Amino acid sequence: MPTDPAAHPWPDRVLHELIAEVADELGITLTATSQDWILRLSRGAKHRFIVGYNFELNSATARMIAGDKAAATRLLEDAGLPCIEHELFLQPRLAEYVGEDGNWSRMIHRFNACDHSVVCKANEGTGGASIFLANSPRELEYAVTELFRTQRAICLSPHYDLDHEYRCVMLDGRPMLAYEKCRPTVTGDGESTLLQLLADQVASKVSVGTLGRLLRDADRGFAAALASVPPDGMHVVAGWKHNLAAGATAQLVTDRKDVEQLATQAADAINLTFGAVDVVQTAGQLRVLEINAGVMMEQFATADDQRRAIAKDVYRQAVIRMMDI
Repeated sequence: MPTDPAAHPWPDRVLHELIAEVADELGITLTATSQDWILRLSRGAKHRFIVGYNFELNSATARMIAGDKAAATRLLEDAGLPCIEHELFLQPRLAEYVGEDGNWSRMIHRFNACDHSVVCKANEGTGGASIFLANSPRELEYAVTELFRTQRAICLSPHYDLDHEYRCVMLDGRPMLAYEKCRPTVTGDGESTLLQLLADQVASKVSVGTLGRLLRDADRGFAAALASVPPDGMHVVAGWKHNLAAGATAQLVTDRKDVEQLATQAADAINLTFGAVDVVQTAGQLRVLEINAGVMMEQFATADDQRRAIAKDVYRQAVIRMMDI
C-alpha cells in the first residue's frame, strides 16, 4: 500500500516529508528504519533505498570519490577543470602512511605557498562543519590539532576571496536546480555596533544557533570588527562561510549557463548520476569547490513554499529515475 504522509510527520528531516509525499503520489510503499536514517521504497518486486541523503543512483566508487575532497580534486585536475585545490594530510596515528618527515613541514610549506591564509577542513564532511580559517602558524596549529581529534584525514586549501558561490543539483548530466549561496548581510545605522546589528537579526532572519555559529567561526578581522559601528547605510557581510546552515540564504539562479556547464563537467568527471556540485567565482574565474553525492535541501526547502515545491520536484525526478517509473 502507498504511504500515508499524514501518518509520518517526519519531525527531523524535510527529506522524509517530501519523499513520503512523492511516494504516495507515485504509488510507492515507503518504510523507514535505523532511526529513520534509511528509507526503503518498494513498488511491486522492486526495492530501492535512500541512506541519509544518498539515493540508490550513484555507484559506490562515485560516492566515495565525491566524499573524498582530495581525491575529487585530483580527478577534476586530471579532467582539466578549474577547481579549489585540496591537499591531503593524514592523522599522525597513521604513521606508516604519513612518512618520516611527518605533516608539519609540509603544512607550513603549504601555508606559505597560499600567502599565509588557508582553509583547514575534514577531508570528508558536508554542511560547513569542521572547517577553520587560519591566517597564522598558531591558528594553523590550533585548527589542525582540533581536526585531528576526530578526523583521520584533513585538507588544506588556499583561502580565496569569493565573489559568489553556487550549488547545482545534477541528475543524469542535467542541472535540475541552481542557486547562489548569499552570506548574511547587515546594514549599518550609524549607532549600533556590528554585534548589535547581528543580534537584531536573531528575531527575524537568523536563528540563535546560526548567530552562534557565525560568531564561533568568525575570522580574526571580522571578530575584531564586532565592536565597531558601521556607518549609516553601509552593508557588512557577516562571516566567511557560504553554507546555508551558517546563515546564508539561497537565491535561485537561471542565467548562469557557465556555472551549470562547469557543474555538468565536474559531475561527468567522476561519473556522478545524482548529486550536487558547488561552484565558486573568485577574481572573475569559476572553480569547482566540491562535489556531494548526497543531496541535502533542508535549509533550501524550508525557506518558502516555492522552494519546497522545487526541492520536492527534484526528489521526485530522482525517485522516478531510481524506481524506473
